[in-house]
Amino acid sequence: MRQTRRHEGKLGVTEPMDYPLTVVTPQTLKQMRDDWKSVFEHAHSVLRHVRLVFGYINHAISPLGSALLLRAGSKFFLITAAHVLNENNVGQVNLVTHGEKRLLALKGYSLRTHVASGKPDQTDVGWLELSDAIVQQIGSEQFLTPEDIDVDDAGLPNSLYFAVGYPASRNKQKEKIPDAIEPKALVYAATLASDHVYRKRQLMKETHLLVNFSKKKSSNSSNQRVQPPDPYGMSGGGVWCYKTYGGSTSPPRLVGLLIEWYSSNNVLVAVRMSLVFEALRKEYPELAPLFPRTNLVNITVNLIRDPHDPTIST
Repeated sequence: MRQTRRHEGKLGVTEPMDYPLTVVTPQTLKQMRDDWKSVFEHAHSVLRHVRLVFGYINHAISPLGSALLLRAGSKFFLITAAHVLNENNVGQVNLVTHGEKRLLALKGYSLRTHVASGKPDQTDVGWLELSDAIVQQIGSEQFLTPEDIDVDDAGLPNSLYFAVGYPASRNKQKEKIPDAIEPKALVYAATLASDHVYRKRQLMKETHLLVNFSKKKSSNSSNQRVQPPDPYGMSGGGVWCYKTYGGSTSPPRLVGLLIEWYSSNNVLVAVRMSLVFEALRKEYPELAPLFPRTNLVNITVNLIRDPHDPTIST
């Protein structure tokens, strides 16, 4: 996950290996106390939709990012941050993920958002269209559908969100090519940042979600103060809206794709899924009726194909 200023920190708590490390900012603890168990259980249930992505170089793998699995019609996609896909063009890096039984080389047709040279990509969306062979290894039941996604989340201050991804520091492998992968996720629950932070970063709530993320003031599910790991590697993971207090009681739905960490502002940055859908709609007009349009803002995105298509190969 990209950031504007680096902070070094150590993990201050050990959690069971088969569960994600889960932390929450203090200002939401009071609201969450009655809901915490269900928040955690739901977050654990969506982990199957979020994949750990490795870079493969010099006959070894290392954690590089996260990705969401999405199905629309007959198409299956691995959705991630554009800068994760861009790593494929740096040196001899190739990308792999984990299937049911083995590591999977990610091959296929891909696109990503594009901005003029020298300008930051504040959309930072990319995807890979997966082959039937890869889908079979992953399992088609692992994929989200457009019905699992909310493109009109209001981003209210009384809404509770949780981010899910795979920090690189928790997923380093002891072996160059391990026989099995046990991904270790981070689930981080918090409210959104203030309007002041949005203005400072020149972002809009209609296009981005800024989720509070504190390295110094976070707690685990036992209400113990902990220091979460740096979120490098969570780019491409997801943000779900769990609940709006005093508002609707609809089930939690995916609302954003993680793309960055603004450490100086203590926030994780996610682009709204409405922008992801707009990019997919532009490339796959036959699938357009499956991707709901947002009522919050008019969106236009630019796409670029990898000149070495198929984009990712080993």
